[in-house]
Amino acid sequence: MVTKNFLNLLAMVLESGSNVGCMSCRDVNGHERFLTGSFGFPYSPTRAFTLQPLYAGISIGTGTRAESEDDYNLEATITSGVNVVLTATSYGVESPWYPFVRYDLTVTNTGANPLTVTEVGYKQSIDTTKLIGSTSRQNSVLLLDRCVLDTPVTIAPGDAGIVSYRLQTNPLPAPPSVAGVQMASFSYGTDAQIAAILDAARAGTIDLQRDAGWKVGDQRVINVAAFTAGGNVAVAAQQIPIVITSFDEYMGCGNVLQFDFACCLAEKARLFSVSSSAGGYGESEMKTVTLPALAEALPDWLKTRLKTFSVLAGSSNGSDSEQELETITGNKLALRSEMEVLGTHNSSIEGEGSAIPYYSVDSYPRVKSDGINGGNTVNWWLRSITSGGYCTVITTGGVLNTVVNGSNTQGISPFGCL
Repeated sequence: MVTKNFLNLLAMVLESGSNVGCMSCRDVNGHERFLTGSFGFPYSPTRAFTLQPLYAGISIGTGTRAESEDDYNLEATITSGVNVVLTATSYGVESPWYPFVRYDLTVTNTGANPLTVTEVGYKQSIDTTKLIGSTSRQNSVLLLDRCVLDTPVTIAPGDAGIVSYRLQTNPLPAPPSVAGVQMASFSYGTDAQIAAILDAARAGTIDLQRDAGWKVGDQRVINVAAFTAGGNVAVAAQQIPIVITSFDEYMGCGNVLQFDFACCLAEKARLFSVSSSAGGYGESEMKTVTLPALAEALPDWLKTRLKTFSVLAGSSNGSDSEQELETITGNKLALRSEMEVLGTHNSSIEGEGSAIPYYSVDSYPRVKSDGINGGNTVNWWLRSITSGGYCTVITTGGVLNTVVNGSNTQGISPFGCL
């Protein structure tokens, strides 16, 4: 089965670069990376075989876990005790026009025990980045296909066996229909399909994870119309990737998922019009002017399905002991808190929500650029107030800047509930 890495890579090539840097993948270590979109379709000039789990080439293994588009490496790569020679190749097209390549591998068992080969995979070395839209490339190895053999090949010590590996595109089945609603990928479905799926989930007739197969980390590129932020900042029309960050209900608003901006808007904005935080986040220019204007600039299918929700936030610019926890109502979009992003409240008052699954995987999702094609990492605002300033996530993604004047400009990366 070809993996989501392969499908996203193909989508990037066919997209001709208009969404460069937005398609995510996972390398053979399981780390999130973003495709640069600056290459032709990948191929291997040599039909290499590798015993190294983290290297490019064809690998064999002993894993039996069912194939999945989310696979990023073999389950159990064979790293020793074999000698492998590519003895034959063939290619063709299977009706209805699914091209394939077949590799015959002669595997000699040089170990002392019987060996059973159950899985085969193809890995390619490809340029990626750690950041959406970045031009700073790094070499990553991506699993593009994993095949669990229908008939495992068992080889006695000293003997040789043939492992046939058929590398082909996945047949495209008709999208399943659940409760009369056609299911579709969050990333690739049409706006109408996504809207219908959300409506069905909110009505309780389908489950987004079980029926539609949506997952935390799934991204979708949306168009944001031009608008004016606080301080008369002109925000240009632009594309932004949004990402599913949780399926938990937020503050009892009846949502079926939470989404965040996967990068910041290209333009920065201030939190308050003055350095003082009188009134706290609830009276900030960000909450009262910028985010409502941004919500109105979202595409209709998304804007009309935004839930109105409340957030918890500290009330003043004092120390933790001087703050009081307040409920801020009337949000269509809101800034995250320190606790929600970092899973701690080292710099802010306790009680501003709970850790969000998307940000809990590693530090990479917390590192954000200034726009889909910006490529520059930026600090981005949180709603948490701390002694001496306001909280932002800085460009390392794992450290909180605690002395920031609220009238300074920082990146904007809010969240919403659907």
